[in-house]
Amino acid sequence: MQSRSNRLVFIIEIDMITERIIKTFIRPERYKTEVEKRSAYIRFSGLTGILINLLLALGKGAVGFFLNSIAIIGDAVNNLSDCASSIVSLVGMKLAMKPADETHPFGHARIEYVASTVIAAAIFFIGFELGRSSIQEILNPTELDFSFWMIVVMGISIAFKFGLYIMNTKLDRQMPSPILEAVATDSLSDVLSTSVILLAILVAALTGWKIDGYIGLGVAIFVAYSGVDIMRDMLNHILGKAPDEESTRSIVEFIEKYEGVKGIHDLIIHDYGPGRQFATVHVEVDARVDLLVSHDMIDLIEREISEEMGVHLVIHMDPITYDDPYVTRLYNYTKSIVSECEDFLDFHDFRVVRGPTHTNVIFDVTLSQECNQKEDVLRKYLETQLRELSGERIYVVLTVDRSYITSYAQSHIKAPGHYNPRKIE
Repeated sequence: MQSRSNRLVFIIEIDMITERIIKTFIRPERYKTEVEKRSAYIRFSGLTGILINLLLALGKGAVGFFLNSIAIIGDAVNNLSDCASSIVSLVGMKLAMKPADETHPFGHARIEYVASTVIAAAIFFIGFELGRSSIQEILNPTELDFSFWMIVVMGISIAFKFGLYIMNTKLDRQMPSPILEAVATDSLSDVLSTSVILLAILVAALTGWKIDGYIGLGVAIFVAYSGVDIMRDMLNHILGKAPDEESTRSIVEFIEKYEGVKGIHDLIIHDYGPGRQFATVHVEVDARVDLLVSHDMIDLIEREISEEMGVHLVIHMDPITYDDPYVTRLYNYTKSIVSECEDFLDFHDFRVVRGPTHTNVIFDVTLSQECNQKEDVLRKYLETQLRELSGERIYVVLTVDRSYITSYAQSHIKAPGHYNPRKIE
């Protein structure tokens, strides 16, 4: 119980120290833009990491050379590699801040993802090497030399590395960045690997049990998995990851608050790096309203969302007829059909062209990513259902869209009334 209390006090003290350091060196109010603030956070993280890792490398190298300890010297080399990770974060941020040019019209912010991938690869390599050493230790156990100074050096290293982990976690929470997340994970992996060596030395000294290989293998798996997890996430960003639900919902709610907006669809969000979001969307407006009035509202939305959310939005305006009872009746029929089928997420751009022998119902339908039905099957299904409900000869002119946001986010912008979804037979 006392040991747990001491650990808690240790963690709280480090947390308080790192909080004071952050508040001393970073003043968010000094920076005018999010880009400047992001740069300050990552620059502080990188310089702090270089300083602490360099001091730890020099201290461990001196003690390891004096005690002729390969373990401590090896840990010193590991700290030098961590300096390289901090340098990568600084260089990556510097390149990511470069303004747009003729070759890269959307800027260079995605370099932050590349830098995070490099750091993640280093984390994986550390886990791989720790795993390889642990397996060798399991197969060929060696005697661990107990030394008071070895314990002191490793204890100091754990304290400083844990401080770096807390600091980068705090910075990432205040200014979310894949670089800060990767550096925090790197620091935590060092805490775990050094703690394993220290625990194995103490257990061997007290009991004679040689458990360092087994514990090291477990830590190696955790470290390697952390590296792979970060790499997978960064590669998804580079390839074109679906936008997160929170940012999608924020954009949707921002647009829907304007009185003249009757509906939105075909939202596509492009991520060109942290703080570099571009989006396109179709906004439905009442066709009876003067075109210049609706266009003025669209311009206002684009301007205000750029100022308040930093999103570069381009809106396509769709005038929709709302005062024709016949069109409204067919619209409601279509909504009820779409609502009952789980393959359909929503429908939009609804128009009706009446003729003496038949009626064309024209609209777009957004499909779920899981739907693999052919377009003619979907059209025939909708056509049959509309004919049964209306009792008229109706032909459906269908355009099939795919959603570029998550299904959950899509549910925030589709027409109301979805219930009891079922498969198309």
